[in-house]
Amino acid sequence: MNLSRSFDQLESSDLIRRLNEPDLSYSFKHALVQDTSYSTMLKQDRKRLHRLIGETLEHTYPDALEENAARLAQHFAEAGDHPKTFRYAMMAGDAAARVYANPEAITFYNLALQTAANLELDSAQWIALYTELGRVYEVSGAFDRALARYQDMEQRAAERDDSKMKLASLMARATLYATPTPLFDEQRGQALLDEALTLAQQLHDGEAEARVYWTLLLLNGFSGRPLVALKYGEKGIALARALGLQERLAYLLNDISSYAYHLSGEIQKGSAARLEARKLWEEMGNLPMLTDNLNNSAIFSNLIGDYPRARHETERAYEISLSINNAWGTSLARMVGGTTEFEEGDIQQALNKLRPSYQAARKNGLGLMLIGGTVLSLVLAELGAVEEGYTLIRDTIATIQIPAYRAPSLAALAYLMFLRDDVRGAERILAEIQLDRFDTFLFLPLASILVSGERSLKEKKYSDLAKLMGVWADAMQRAAIQSFVGDCLLYQALAQIALGENSAARAALEQGIILSEKLGSRRVLWKLLAVRADLERDANPTLSQDLYQQARDVLRYIADHTPAEYRASFLTQAERRWHLTLT
Repeated sequence: MNLSRSFDQLESSDLIRRLNEPDLSYSFKHALVQDTSYSTMLKQDRKRLHRLIGETLEHTYPDALEENAARLAQHFAEAGDHPKTFRYAMMAGDAAARVYANPEAITFYNLALQTAANLELDSAQWIALYTELGRVYEVSGAFDRALARYQDMEQRAAERDDSKMKLASLMARATLYATPTPLFDEQRGQALLDEALTLAQQLHDGEAEARVYWTLLLLNGFSGRPLVALKYGEKGIALARALGLQERLAYLLNDISSYAYHLSGEIQKGSAARLEARKLWEEMGNLPMLTDNLNNSAIFSNLIGDYPRARHETERAYEISLSINNAWGTSLARMVGGTTEFEEGDIQQALNKLRPSYQAARKNGLGLMLIGGTVLSLVLAELGAVEEGYTLIRDTIATIQIPAYRAPSLAALAYLMFLRDDVRGAERILAEIQLDRFDTFLFLPLASILVSGERSLKEKKYSDLAKLMGVWADAMQRAAIQSFVGDCLLYQALAQIALGENSAARAALEQGIILSEKLGSRRVLWKLLAVRADLERDANPTLSQDLYQQARDVLRYIADHTPAEYRASFLTQAERRWHLTLT
């Protein structure tokens, strides 16, 4: 056949056109022409041509098989070549997953799964297929579909009597139940992990055993048992180091810092573990975990009051997460960034970050919405939008059930209820949590401080309040947490003033003012200054006026950085509660 003459005839008939490329290439002028031409070919001819095209691509571009894997998978699928379809579909899925092209990765992994039924795959191939497909579903927020694939893997393992595949299925499902996904279920996660640990030890699979310890660390951390999480985390780290399992070590270090060391108050150990993990993620090029590490680091930077570093870490985490389409990373980065802006008094920017990140977390069913909802409700309460904040946190709590995140959220709900004068409702909520346990609230201390302060002031338990806030202030400073010490000192001073202990109140306020100025925490600074000004009104009028002016300057900054729709309610609340106006 004279292909050149045939192409010339088709081109002169205006059915195809030559492309301006180095190689001899043509395209159809209209898709209908292509469809009609293709449909009129005999099935066997189509299969033969697809095979020919696939083999030509293989032979012509042997060094670009991965680059052409998507086309190769499609051509060999049409040709009915199952082994080559599977090979190139997996290759195309892996390539797409590496650049976070999740829809494309899902398409090709599913093509591989369909083809696999016609092949004799070994255990490693089946495990890779199911886990890679499930992982992409997880990253895309399709957790139910991920679970379905892991359940398929369990059924396949039973059919093959394959213990390794069964173990992989147990671990994949346990991770979904043990981490902040919509499927979080402490009991199911524990049962699967107990079974997985036994099986891993029977198989003498050290890597799997270390992974079980990592997942148990997460399960207990998110269930509010940091000391149990710490035990499993340290077991896993010791095993990973002994076996040279660098990736598993990185996971363990990354998460023991957040969910065990931090929640147990061992901030320095947590920081060291987190930095070691970050170095490993950077070396391995694992971008999702690098962003998780940066976001967690930013949380702690916020807690210790290093707002510039927190901003730098969240911005880097956000940029990376955005580039890889990581919904968890982008949502968390905006939440942490919004928290920083809130502390510094830029309410407009705080809302610009908190609201979209909360909505994204809600849309994707991420446990992060409990964190975002808690912070957002406290921002709204600060602005005097009590009903809006109350509705938001109430609805959030009804949606997500994760113990480690739930206690601060319940505290925020009770705080909003006190502001609504619903004392009975607030007490009913507080009966569900141990409000006097500081370690329960280390993720979000502000909610517990505020609700404890408001509760005691309403009940006029001034001595108890002064003592509790003093204990919490000392505990936070020992743990290197500084951001919310000013709030403790503020409530301590209010209680001391009510008790007539003005000298002690003056000392607490002065300490709070110095610390808040050092950190740049305008959120609490203006209140400390206003209360101190009130306290000095009779004893030292000149100092009182100076303090009032300082408080007004900070209040004005916040008002100027507050959305117009909230400015009036914010200033009204400042006058009513803290006796401060801008005039």
